[in-house]
Amino acid sequence: MTEANINGGVGTLIRAKPQGRPVRKELLEGFKLHPVGVEIRDWVDQRTWFEFGKLLQRIEYAWQWIVADWLAFGDHKYGDQVYQSATRLFGKSPRSWEDYAYIARNVQISERSEFLPVLTHKPVVRFDGNRKLQRTLLVVAEEHGISKSLFEAVIELHLKGRSQLTLQCAIMPDS
Repeated sequence: MTEANINGGVGTLIRAKPQGRPVRKELLEGFKLHPVGVEIRDWVDQRTWFEFGKLLQRIEYAWQWIVADWLAFGDHKYGDQVYQSATRLFGKSPRSWEDYAYIARNVQISERSEFLPVLTHKPVVRFDGNRKLQRTLLVVAEEHGISKSLFEAVIELHLKGRSQLTLQCAIMPDS
């Protein structure tokens, strides 16, 4: 077999045979992905089935970040017409996609929260030169499950030099 690459549809590994005919192989044993669904082999046990569900959950969350990084690359390489392309492919306004790319460019992968939506990261973009502060603020948002608008207010308090107690009161007013 020669070089392997992903081609021919979601979840299909194509290996070119010496005679040039591609062979489709499952990427995940027991699960054959198609652009319109997934075939699950009858022998897949409940644990494997559940683990695949957990993978789908991670993919669903990561999808927004993947698109954001894709757009950031596209904007850098091909210009701002990529936002129109994203709108045609996925919906949402070009301005929304610009926000996604802006966040991806300014919040490094190592600082991103696995629990907060992409747009909740926007308030920390202004600290792109201070990754530790970005991470600290995102941890506050994670721990308290605060909304993007409240998160923005907390950051404004931080910028005005308010104490930790003031920040805690802003996050948890009934405590």
